[in-house]
Amino acid sequence: MFSADAGVDVDPSLPLSDASASLVELQKSQKAPVSFLQLGVDTNVSILESGDAAGVRSYIVAPPMVCEYLLCSRFQSLKHV
Repeated sequence: MFSADAGVDVDPSLPLSDASASLVELQKSQKAPVSFLQLGVDTNVSILESGDAAGVRSYIVAPPMVCEYLLCSRFQSLKHV
């Protein structure tokens, strides 16, 4: 859920490492424009926080997001293709 469609606001010209401590903070600050994407973001953050609390490393592996829908202008409605 790490994409502009899910509310990530980063400068693509800057390096971004998955080893960076600020990556989790960046995910926590994500505000997706549609609720079903925010649910995924919130779930990922919850998994990472639970792992930290238990003292274990957490890894989230997800398949690419490919679907039959286009998010329409300003994400106000979904349009079936």
